Amino acid sequence: MLHTVEAPDAARAARARDFIGAGDELAPLYAAAAEDPPFAAVVAKLHGLHHVRFLTLEEIAVYCVLVQRSPMTLAARMKVQFLARFGRPVRAGGGALEAMPEMSALLHLDATRSPTRSATGARPR
Repeated sequence: MLHTVEAPDAARAARARDFIGAGDELAPLYAAAAEDPPFAAVVAKLHGLHHVRFLTLEEIAVYCVLVQRSPMTLAARMKVQFLARFGRPVRAGGGALEAMPEMSALLHLDATRSPTRSATGARPR
């Protein structure tokens, strides 16, 4: 089933802004770092970066499993593969995205019996 996302409204825009940290007030962090030389070196190296954020509990759960004992680059590839196999297709802005499955679906995943997608991206019925 393909879900369609309508044009963003104020709530969606606010959620996106929060997700990427666009509204984060970083001045207090930078001021505190200026008073702590070891921390200042770390902040200078990573200036402008934000902590990892997740939209849903499902995304956090999958991420935690994927990054256990895996380099970040491998975990990122595995997440793309996971979403290609188990994600929910969503159409937005003329493109297609993969949404994380809901918790009820994650609880019943069985990689040995779950459907894969055809070359067109459609799952078998």
